[in-house]
Amino acid sequence: MPTVQQSHWHWHARLSRFRQTKRERSIGPRTLSSRISKAEILALRKETPDDGKRRLPVTRADCAEGPRPCPLVSCRHHLYLEVSPSGNVRLNFPDIPPEEMVVSCSLDLADEGPLTLDQLAQVINLTRERARQVQDLALGRIEALLRQEGIDEGGVDAEQGSAWENIWV
Repeated sequence: MPTVQQSHWHWHARLSRFRQTKRERSIGPRTLSSRISKAEILALRKETPDDGKRRLPVTRADCAEGPRPCPLVSCRHHLYLEVSPSGNVRLNFPDIPPEEMVVSCSLDLADEGPLTLDQLAQVINLTRERARQVQDLALGRIEALLRQEGIDEGGVDAEQGSAWENIWV
């Protein structure tokens, strides 16, 4: 059985090969138009047997050693599909089945380290410009949360001073 370090590098080599091929996708993301009402969702939950066990991982440690590509398509970190708050389902990779994905988990990408916008856009099946737009939206939300907490752009809390100064004092 390969160690965690060996499996990580094996996965990294597969991702590098995937990035180098730069396969052009003929099919972009597709949104499924059927929505499920709240009543239908409640009915489905009643039909599904609940044995008290959580099926999806709660922490990164729960799935770090799991099989890849990840079979849990319903996990919020899986890259195959997204579910909007309105109930729309968006297939990010409609031309391939989930078990053929090279990279299936956004947490695996985060563990890999920083990616360029080109690399990120290719892995998540977006254009480079759309990936930049999503990045700008995320940074704007983070800035708004920091302002709400009273932290300015330099990371200084208005009342307490720098967080780094508090660590060393």
